[in-house]
Amino acid sequence: ETSNAPSQPQHTQTSSQSQSPPEMFGLDRDTFSLMMISKPWSREWLLGIITSLVFQLGLGTMIVINLVHEYNSTCYNQFDKDFNFNMRKSNCVPFNVPIWVPLEVTLAQFITIIIVIATQSDLLTSVTTLVTLRKNAEHVRWDELIGEPGNRSWLQWTVRIMFPNAQKLSQGLVISFASFVIIVQSNEIIDLLKDFSALLVVSEADNIIFYLADMGFLGEHL
Repeated sequence: ETSNAPSQPQHTQTSSQSQSPPEMFGLDRDTFSLMMISKPWSREWLLGIITSLVFQLGLGTMIVINLVHEYNSTCYNQFDKDFNFNMRKSNCVPFNVPIWVPLEVTLAQFITIIIVIATQSDLLTSVTTLVTLRKNAEHVRWDELIGEPGNRSWLQWTVRIMFPNAQKLSQGLVISFASFVIIVQSNEIIDLLKDFSALLVVSEADNIIFYLADMGFLGEHL
């Protein structure tokens, strides 16, 4: 007298969970997520884009440009004027990386590289968000996640999902590149830690400004 009746409710429960609720995908507590859940040109959205373009991408790009200029200048002055520029560059060590440094500096460089890899989560989270909340992902209600239920247009996805995370990925790449160059360029531990600390602040600007806004330091309307 056994019955297969319990199998029907199990099937119904599985079909009702075919779409993941928005709360199952957590956003980072940073200004990029603030841009995702805010309407374009709102105070919150402008705070996010200013943080990205000025404090992170802007400063990071200027740091990379400065590193390139220093390398070209040092390489140009390293050889006689009889060498043309291409010949000088071919005989220079890339980005003036010292060929030999003391053992303690090498250990410090190794430790700071590990810290860079551990703290640069923006690269992974931005790619994960773009893949998980992709436009045609019917199993994820990203429209409800950004506060626009039912609006799953390409424009909405581009402005609210792709644009903030593309910025997040770009600043992560720029800061990571600048960090690695500065680390391998250093031949003194103190200079290494000072430069790395400055870049760490630039990298964490999106989190710092988000927490300042969350605690009310940037006004009551944010």
